[in-house]
Amino acid sequence: ADALDDPQRLGRILRAADRHGVLPIVVRKASALARAQAGGATDIVLQDYRERLVGWIGQSMLLDRHARNISGHLARAGVKAAIVKGPTFANALYRDRSDRPFTDIDFLIPAEHLAAANRVMPALDFVRPQKSWDNSDRDREYKWLGRENRSVLIELHGDLVHYPMLRRQVSFGYDRLAAIEDGVRNRPAALLMFAVVHAACGHKFHQLSLLVDVLQAVR
Repeated sequence: ADALDDPQRLGRILRAADRHGVLPIVVRKASALARAQAGGATDIVLQDYRERLVGWIGQSMLLDRHARNISGHLARAGVKAAIVKGPTFANALYRDRSDRPFTDIDFLIPAEHLAAANRVMPALDFVRPQKSWDNSDRDREYKWLGRENRSVLIELHGDLVHYPMLRRQVSFGYDRLAAIEDGVRNRPAALLMFAVVHAACGHKFHQLSLLVDVLQAVR
C-alpha cells in the first residue's frame, strides 16, 4: 500500500512482478487499493499495465481455441493427450483465471504417441521453428508455431523433465499422470506434482509464479 504514494517505487514493483510472472495478481490488488485511495498519479502507472493485461487475456482466449481444436484432432487420430500447466493451472488453481497468464499450450503425450501427434500438427497449419540444431528427440519436447500467427506456440511433451541426465533420476510422463489421476481429471495431487516438477525440474524456480503455482496447488 505504501508504494501507491510513490509512482516510481510502484513502477519498480510492477516491473519486477512482470519479470516474475505475477503481474496480473499485483496489478489487480494494487488497482483495488488505488481505487480506495482515489487513485492519483499511481493510477496512471497502473493503467499502462492494465492495458497490457487485456492483451494477455485476448491471447489466452486465442490459445484456448487452438487447444480445443488440437485436442479434438489428436483424439480422432487415436493419440492420448492431456493439456497441462498454463490453462489447466489457470482454470483449476486460481479463483481469478486471469491471475495466471500463459503464453503457450502444453500437451503431455505418451512417448509412443509422439510421432503420431507430430504428424497431426502440419495439417492444422502449424510449423516447426527453424533451428541450426534440434534437440527435440533428446528432450522429448516438440515446439510448433502457427504458420500465420507465430505468437501461437504449441508444445508436445513426452515428459515434463526434458534434460536426459536429470530424467534418469526423476520423470513425469503421461503414464505417471494417469496413475496419479486414476480416472479423476485434475486431481489435486496431480496438479501439485505438475507444479513441483515444472518449477524444480523444468525452470529451476527462476520466477515467483512457479512457486505461486505450488502454493495454489497445496491450497
